Amino acid sequence: MAEQNYSEYYEGLDGDAKRRYIEKLAILGDLTDPYLTMIGDQNSLEWQDWPEVQYPDIYNYLKATPSPYTKEDMKAYKSLEGYRQFVDGRVNNISVYLTTRDSTYLVTAQVKHSQRLSVPPAKAWIAAEGNGVVICAHCNCMAGLGEACSHIAAILFTLDANIQARKSMSCTSMPCSWLPPSFKSVPFAPISDIKFSAPDKKLKTSLKNTTPSSSGSSEVTDNLSGMNKKITPSSNELNVFFESYHIPENLLFSLLFLVTQRHIYHCTNKEHF
Repeated sequence: MAEQNYSEYYEGLDGDAKRRYIEKLAILGDLTDPYLTMIGDQNSLEWQDWPEVQYPDIYNYLKATPSPYTKEDMKAYKSLEGYRQFVDGRVNNISVYLTTRDSTYLVTAQVKHSQRLSVPPAKAWIAAEGNGVVICAHCNCMAGLGEACSHIAAILFTLDANIQARKSMSCTSMPCSWLPPSFKSVPFAPISDIKFSAPDKKLKTSLKNTTPSSSGSSEVTDNLSGMNKKITPSSNELNVFFESYHIPENLLFSLLFLVTQRHIYHCTNKEHF
């Protein structure tokens, strides 16, 4: 196993702080010291893939998480003031990476100080599960060893704002996510060959269970042969059909004469209109 490298920040910690720092990296699967990585790296995950940290997760971490030193709840209510730092836009260069531990994310960011603008911004990192549970955190500010400073809280509120923005986005603001329609190829066929009625289940069962007779065809098929048989009228039947709609010429001219005479009568006698 390769020897772990640590940042200059780690080398400046005392014995207890170093042990706690190594312990946190071990919890995350022997994670490389986050202060050795470049903040704002291009390999950061897109905002859609960030952990789902929300306000209940933030409150539980800052209030109910046992302190690594006193083993009592941190009750870091003052850290909730980190929300103001988030609103003021002091969180910059936030990056999110997926660690080797299952569904665990590393979040790094820089947070500007509220009253000391000339001082370099605080560098903090947070480890959280994909469902939003905060595992541990660290900051290089004076209160960072307590793992619940306002800079850490500001980053947590940034993650919460990302989730709220994702929930409020309409479907038209997101890439198309609906399934493509499925098409069934339907071959062309003459109308006489198309069946417009659904097959009877009982008929299917009867046809399946009927054994062929000695003549090579089943009795059911013989009785229902007319259902699937293509009926083509003969020439004589066609002639009879068209002759039934034939109008004799003398009757046609008689009808035309009556209509013409009635039209002339109405044109010459306007009072009938």
